[in-house]
Amino acid sequence: MRIFPKLLLVLLLTSAIVLSVLYGLMQWSFDRGMLNYVNQRQIQSMQLLSDNLANLYQEKGGWNELVASSRQRPPPSKRANRPNEHRPNQHRENDSRGSRPLEPGITGFGPQEFERRPPPPRQRRNRTDIDYWPMILSLSSQGLRYPEDADGQMTNRLPRQSNDLRVSLLNQGKLTLIGRFRDNYNTKAILLNGDIIGYIALPPSKALTDEFDIAFVAENNQNLVFIIAGVFVLIFMITLPLSRHFVLPITKLKKAVVKLNKGALQTRLKVVGRDELATLARNFNDLAATLEQNEDSRKRWLADISHELRTPLAIVKGEIEAMEDGIRPLDKAGLQSLSEEVAHLQKLINDLNESTNAEIGALRYQKSALDLTLLLSQSVERHQIILDKEGLLVNIQCSNKPLVVWADETRLNQLFDNVFTNCLKYTDAPGKVFVSLTRNKQNAEIIIEDSAPAVPESALAKLFEHLYRVESSRNRKTGGSGLGLALCKNIVYAHQGSIEAFSSKQGGLGIKITLPLN
Repeated sequence: MRIFPKLLLVLLLTSAIVLSVLYGLMQWSFDRGMLNYVNQRQIQSMQLLSDNLANLYQEKGGWNELVASSRQRPPPSKRANRPNEHRPNQHRENDSRGSRPLEPGITGFGPQEFERRPPPPRQRRNRTDIDYWPMILSLSSQGLRYPEDADGQMTNRLPRQSNDLRVSLLNQGKLTLIGRFRDNYNTKAILLNGDIIGYIALPPSKALTDEFDIAFVAENNQNLVFIIAGVFVLIFMITLPLSRHFVLPITKLKKAVVKLNKGALQTRLKVVGRDELATLARNFNDLAATLEQNEDSRKRWLADISHELRTPLAIVKGEIEAMEDGIRPLDKAGLQSLSEEVAHLQKLINDLNESTNAEIGALRYQKSALDLTLLLSQSVERHQIILDKEGLLVNIQCSNKPLVVWADETRLNQLFDNVFTNCLKYTDAPGKVFVSLTRNKQNAEIIIEDSAPAVPESALAKLFEHLYRVESSRNRKTGGSGLGLALCKNIVYAHQGSIEAFSSKQGGLGIKITLPLN
């Protein structure tokens, strides 16, 4: 799977999980809030009962008579199921109040018939005219219940409660007088002239039972589902172009890498921004530039090698053909010239071999603790005679204390030989060579400078490249192949040191070598 659908899928999946969790939390919060609202509404609906209880409290002077009555009465459910007591039917005659005579065929529970009177008509009363006593319903030790009329509706249009719901009566200290009470019960204060004389307590509802409340919650949950679905669609519409925006630089990088792999080393990416992708684009450009530079160096290396090998071979071939044609006599001088060209060719091949071995790490190093001061002094003494013969005066300044380094003596001598040979070949006579050895913290610094001619500033950084020569003054006629300083660089790096070229104050070239002390 490509990165674009992966990124899009991850973002959408994460959004779906977050929205699902959000939906669950919102639904849970709404259900709890709705349940709390119902409980609060339930306790607020007890205002009429609270007023009647306050009137009762004022009339009776306290809760004692009400509490005593509740203890003497059985629960309402038991009283409702109690069988009718047998009462003797008495035959009544019409009285002056207009009572009707008994009709034949009407019998009671006894042997005699009794009078059947029509129920008195119900009178609608205002809330302020309601007596407190009918509102106190059935009294029992289990609590207070609202009375129901003949239609099963609550008297005085009060909210209907469940048959299992009991209203408890508490005193001012929230101690139970009638019913039960727990800490999670909802309470409503009973006020009389602004003072709290008790509390009504209701057990909290654990689930919605009213059809209107259930329908409202269901509708709200349905709307919440639609909102969550709409938000998910909106997230998808935002995520799609956003994913393309993030994937676009990666796609460009992939195409650039394919081009680079096919050899188009001049490929570059446009760097936009400062994020990780921009850093990756910069690194790609650096890599492409390095590969392009290495490719140019390889081509130049092959061209220089071909040139260096072709020149001595062409000279040898030309002299041999001249001897064969009788143009040059086959004598000792001719053979000496051929021998010199062969020696030059052999030296060039040896330098190439050593440089290549040093480049790939094939040179062997047998390191030990060496006194760099003594080693450098001996190397200067070995070259002093040749330098004096060529008109170059050597001036050496070394530390009086020994500077010990962990190095290979043979390779360091080879390093010094190449540097001094470079001074001998490329310094005009009469000239001077200055050598100094000092200690800089935990490093030993060797500086070798010569006099004119100088090296251009632009060529200083290239002196340690393979087969590089400054053609204006340092060409092949002086015997240089451009491999000596490149080999010096590899030897110094193998000793964890550094080497650099700079313009000398003496008018020529300066070489600074830094080696870590042991």
